[in-house]
Amino acid sequence: MESKFSAAASSSTVTFPIKRLTPKEMEAKREKGLCYNCDEKLVRGHQCQKKQLYLMIGEDEEEDDTGQDTQDVEEPIPYDDRHISVHALFGSNSLRTMRVVGYWGLLWAGP
Repeated sequence: MESKFSAAASSSTVTFPIKRLTPKEMEAKREKGLCYNCDEKLVRGHQCQKKQLYLMIGEDEEEDDTGQDTQDVEEPIPYDDRHISVHALFGSNSLRTMRVVGYWGLLWAGP
């Protein structure tokens, strides 16, 4: 059975256009009340008609060329006593409020 893909096609790199806005373009869209991605009117609950996939690619760390085996030493994790209040979970929707959605015990904390 023949493959649909040739070896040459699979080894080539596909590049996609990357849309980057300058600060001036961002300011102009903000003044007009337009979405940065689709140029439609930006209103509360706006969703772009054209769906996009965002991909972030990180670089791998370089390996040591010393030829010696190294062992990872586990460092103790410091205890962090952070808390979140119930008001933050069920609070108001304002521009300065961060909404956390998820489960708190058996209680659903979300919209």
